[in-house]
Amino acid sequence: MSNAWPPLLTLCSLATLAVLVGLTGVLYGSLSRRLSFALAAGFLLAFIVLLLPHALATNGLLKVVLGALSMPVSLAAWRLHFSKGRENRLPLALAIAGLLTWGTVFVLIDDPSETRPNPRAPVRDVVRTDQGTPIPVYTSAVPNPLIEAAARHFEQAYAGALLRVAPPDVSYCCHGWTFAEGLCHIVGDDVEPILRENGYYEVCYPEPGDVVVYCDELGRILHTGIVRLHDESGLILVESKWDLLGRYLHAPECQPYSSIFGFYRTERASHALAGIDELRRMPRTAR
Repeated sequence: MSNAWPPLLTLCSLATLAVLVGLTGVLYGSLSRRLSFALAAGFLLAFIVLLLPHALATNGLLKVVLGALSMPVSLAAWRLHFSKGRENRLPLALAIAGLLTWGTVFVLIDDPSETRPNPRAPVRDVVRTDQGTPIPVYTSAVPNPLIEAAARHFEQAYAGALLRVAPPDVSYCCHGWTFAEGLCHIVGDDVEPILRENGYYEVCYPEPGDVVVYCDELGRILHTGIVRLHDESGLILVESKWDLLGRYLHAPECQPYSSIFGFYRTERASHALAGIDELRRMPRTAR
C-alpha cells in the first residue's frame, strides 16, 4: 500500500481549515471586509472542489469546472456581502462549505455499507438452503466512484492489521462470498435461515473453514467471513469481503462492523448453497 498522503485526509484537512477560517471571519467581522480574506476563501474553496472529485474518483472534467468556478463565485460573494454591509455572509458560507465537505466524506465513506449500489432484483430463485428455502441473490455491475477511495480510507485506518487478498468488486458482498462463492450479493436477513437450515452450530474454538458471524446489539447479522487460521498461540485470522471493497485477511476484532461475533461450523462439505452450480452458469446480468 502506498505511503502517499491519502486524498481523503487532505480533503478533510482543507475542510477543517475552511471551518476555522470561516468561524474566524464570523467572530472578527472586520477581517471579512478585506480582499485578502476573500482571496483566501476562494483558494480554500478551489482546493476543496478540485480535490473532492479526485478523492472520490469522479469525473475529471467536473473537477476542473468546479475549480474554475469557485474563485469568481467567492469574489462575487465577497463583493455582494461587502456592498450589503453584512460581514458574516462570506465567512459563514465558508464554514458551512467545510462542514458539508466533512459530512460528505464521512456519510459516504465511513461505513462501507454506504457504498453499496442498488442491487438488481433476482430473476428467479436459484440458490436455496438444504431444507429448500429459496435465498434471493442480487448483483450489481454498476461502477461506484467511492469504492477505491473507501478502500484507501479503511486500509489506512487499519494499516498493519489487515492484508488485502482480493481487490474491490461491486458484484458480491461478504455473505455472497461466504455462502455463494463470491457470485452475488446476499442480504444479512437471509443469513439466519442459511445457518439454521444448513446445520450450522456455534463453537467456542474455531478451526480453519468455520464461519465467523458478526451481529449488532439486537442480534441482526451484519457481516460474515471464513476462518483461515487458528494456531496454538491462539492467533485467529479471518478472511472476509468488506461489502463492495476488497477481501481482507484480518483478526476477528479488526474490522469496522461489530465487536460482537461468534464462530459457526457445519458438517457440510462446503458453505456453498444448494443450486450454486446453476447460479455459476448464469450471466451476472441475469442474477
